Amino acid sequence: MSRPHALTLALALIAAPLAHASTPEEVLGQAWADAAPAERMVLLAIAQSDKTLESRVVTPAVEETVRLALAPGETPEARLQLLGRLRTEAQELLKARNEERKKAGGKPASFVEPAHDTQMAVALDYVAAAAGAAPSLEALRCLRLVREATSWVSHSSLVLALVSEGINRDEGYRAADLDGKLAVIRDLAVDRQMLSDQERKYLEQALVSEHLAARLAAGDSPADLSAKVKRWRDKGLVCFFTQSFADGMLKRLGEHRAARGGK
Repeated sequence: MSRPHALTLALALIAAPLAHASTPEEVLGQAWADAAPAERMVLLAIAQSDKTLESRVVTPAVEETVRLALAPGETPEARLQLLGRLRTEAQELLKARNEERKKAGGKPASFVEPAHDTQMAVALDYVAAAAGAAPSLEALRCLRLVREATSWVSHSSLVLALVSEGINRDEGYRAADLDGKLAVIRDLAVDRQMLSDQERKYLEQALVSEHLAARLAAGDSPADLSAKVKRWRDKGLVCFFTQSFADGMLKRLGEHRAARGGK
């Protein structure tokens, strides 16, 4: 056999099983046909974990299930709420199934999230309708529903981007001193629940880094600045992640200065 013909045959053999991949309908049968969207999410998670369906089959099946679940939603808010309900119900059902699998000596199945792009698309559609163009911090209260209805991995960058622009447009924030700005960020995270600490830390760390650099240039010691950061933390003005970020830098800077004789 010539080399081109051999290569053609090899590629055909590789492609053959891919072209005949099993579908959820074929593998799961009536259970799939009868299942509601949340139940289908569970069936897909278990099938992927047990390797009865390939991930390249599961992924589009999840997306089709999401579209089915969101179809009744007549508004962006309704569709986002349906997405959140689908994820919550499916995770609760999977948790129960995993308990049964554990008792039977099986391994737990991992939840298969809707694609991140899908979750962000539904969230962005809602924010555009609820908050409008150049939204104020008040209008961005709608981000609480975004955070509740979608996964952190999917919404984190979107939420942070929207809040970053929102606070930069806010006159009260721009006019505030450092403590005032940190208090605004705390309010967005703690009171309004628009940010998690994982998102909040990026806003705080930008402010804190600039302040620490200015105070070090003015002659403050790393130890004094660490004490100041602790006071912020005690008052709730910075989150745990921001305090750890600042303390780590300041501790190492103090050690380096001590090794150079205080310089």
